[in-house]
Order: sequence, then structure tokens, then C-alpha cells
Amino acid sequence: MLTKQRLLRLAILIALTLLFVSLFTGQPATATHSLDACSPLPTPEPMDVDPVTSPTRLFKQTLHVRLGNGIIIVASSEAGTAAVTGNFTSSTSVPITITLLPRVTHHIVVTGVVEWAPTCDYVLTRTTDKYGAPLTIVQESDQTFLPVVLAGQKPGKIFLPLLWRS
Repeated sequence: MLTKQRLLRLAILIALTLLFVSLFTGQPATATHSLDACSPLPTPEPMDVDPVTSPTRLFKQTLHVRLGNGIIIVASSEAGTAAVTGNFTSSTSVPITITLLPRVTHHIVVTGVVEWAPTCDYVLTRTTDKYGAPLTIVQESDQTFLPVVLAGQKPGKIFLPLLWRS
């Protein structure tokens, strides 16, 4: 298995673990380090998450994350997990689009894997944005179909296409 795939699975596992610990114990997740046999310990890279929009009636939201020397960024919530891989810097915003479930409060955990030397990495985790506000999104839509009459159709015919009221 490729190193990046192993790191991605590790980051997802850590993010989900922190999410469940946070949700079921009431303890907030914090930035942590997980080092292999690499030393000396590096100075932690910056990891910032822009504020989220909440409440919303949309079913997706794009998070913007900055992570110095990052190679993997994972965002987890009650709706699932989204991940991106690459070579990230603290000056570049990385977009991560997450799915939102209808009528659910989403508690977002953002996890980043930083590679500070070949085969040496550590993990940073955030549950707050760069200003200290929680990464929580309340989705308020009732996800209802809207009937639509298409142009050129005879009166009385109503079609139910996949249009969501949001």
C-alpha cells in the first residue's frame, strides 16, 4: 500500500476517533502530534480553518483550510468524511467540500497530516475556526420536492423533477 494511502487511512481513523470521543465524552478535540521514530520534534506547522456558514439550507459547504507542509487534509462530520491530498502550504487555502444532512447539526473535525521530513509526519486536528469559534454547521432544510409544470406541456400535466427546495 502506498505511503500516502496509509497516511490518509490513519488521518481518517484519527479524525473519526476524535469526533466520537468529542461527541460522546463532551471533551473537545485538540491539536495533537503523532510521531513515528523521527526526531527531533519539529515546531508545529500552522493549521487554520476559515469560519463556516451556519445555519444554512444548502446540502454542501466548502471549508477552506491552510496547512503548512501538509500532505493530507480530512474533514469529518455526522454526514461523513471528505479528504484531499497534495503538497499544501500555510499561504494557500485548500477547499474541501463536505456534504450536509438535512435537519442535522454537523460537528466538524478537520485533521491534517504534516510531513516534516521524508517518512516523518505528525497530525494536527481542529474543531474550531481560526478565530476560535466551533466548526458547527446547522442544516435547516426540509428537503421537499417542488412540482414543476414544463413549458410546452398540456395544462394539467405536472412533472416532479429532482428539484429541492432550499
